[in-house]
Amino acid sequence: MWTWLPAVRAVAEVQHVQRAARDLHVTPSSLSRAIRLLEDHLGKQLFDRVGRNVRLNHDGEELLAAVRDGMRTIDAGIARVTGTVFAGELRVSCEGDQPIAFAWRSFVRSHFSH
Repeated sequence: MWTWLPAVRAVAEVQHVQRAARDLHVTPSSLSRAIRLLEDHLGKQLFDRVGRNVRLNHDGEELLAAVRDGMRTIDAGIARVTGTVFAGELRVSCEGDQPIAFAWRSFVRSHFSH
């Protein structure tokens, strides 16, 4: 189950399997399979499928919030252990969707490509 959570988070963030697959440099079928396996394991559907798009349902939103919190806690622990603790606020300002998409892809690559 733990190996599926980052993939499910990536899909949940963009709500599109192909776009998340491109961002993670994996196949859409592998992400779809991860979602299906996690849903089967939990016995709950996390996404509503709408054509090629997926939309988080209530259970999916609850799990996504928990996954985000857990990943933040793990990142903070790693930062403390490695001495790379980031302190302070980070504010980003941009206009339009492209800078946000660029920043998100960079973030995903740096956190999930290892």
